[in-house]
Amino acid sequence: MVAALSGSAFEYTHFTFQGWYPGDNWSSLDDGDRHLRPQARYYFWENYESRISAELQKWQAQGWIPVEEVGASAIKLRRCDSTDLHIDPADVLLWFMTLGLAFAMQILFEQYRQYVSYVPVEFRVKMRRPVESQVAAPGKPLYTS
Repeated sequence: MVAALSGSAFEYTHFTFQGWYPGDNWSSLDDGDRHLRPQARYYFWENYESRISAELQKWQAQGWIPVEEVGASAIKLRRCDSTDLHIDPADVLLWFMTLGLAFAMQILFEQYRQYVSYVPVEFRVKMRRPVESQVAAPGKPLYTS
């Protein structure tokens, strides 16, 4: 959506990138989401920065300038939680090494592995460019969408 406001020297719109690879996600053991969301954003930024920058350069060639920071913070994510109830060989080894104490604690405190997975939804940055004329052309509205 592009809106040219009367008295404003700029028109604004949003640049969005949604060209993520199908099935692309970032997963980790859940730590309460303190550090996971930023790590997932940086992971996706590292993998898609060149593609996003190429699309953004096309917009900049048309006179659009980013108003917001272009980087990992502009990536919107969807969070998916899952619980792993399977017994791994590492679990059995831990139980053996602790003479069953770790097994008893796992049963007593219901400690299961909690995983979190992030999927990229979109990259969105507000853009602006100078308005060429504040007067609408005949037959064309000042506001466009």
